[in-house]
Amino acid sequence: MHFLATLAAIGVIKVAAQSSQDDSKLCADLQLSLRCPITQHTFEAPHLCSDGNSFEHAAILGWLKRGHVTSPLTGRPLGSLDLRPNAALKSAIQVFRQHCGGSPEPPNATRLEILLDRSNFV
Repeated sequence: MHFLATLAAIGVIKVAAQSSQDDSKLCADLQLSLRCPITQHTFEAPHLCSDGNSFEHAAILGWLKRGHVTSPLTGRPLGSLDLRPNAALKSAIQVFRQHCGGSPEPPNATRLEILLDRSNFV
């Protein structure tokens, strides 16, 4: 299945017409949208906030545990502190990895551990 068709099938994008972009350009363009705005690393466990934005689960939990009640992306108050897994985004990342031959800059485990440890003290 073509990469665009796969993403459209799982509801991540809408395709009005066949794109003339080649897949390598598409892979490069999608890399930024598959990263958490807080950590700047590829999502592993994307979760949706009430404002509709997705964040890595551990990163947004750290944000909320520090007492923030606003979106780290927009600065606007969150209507709810409930988080929901973003299954569509997780599926898109799996498709990306299968199609593009790997991960768009996977998180470095040491850096992620430092980020998580630091989030408890900030």
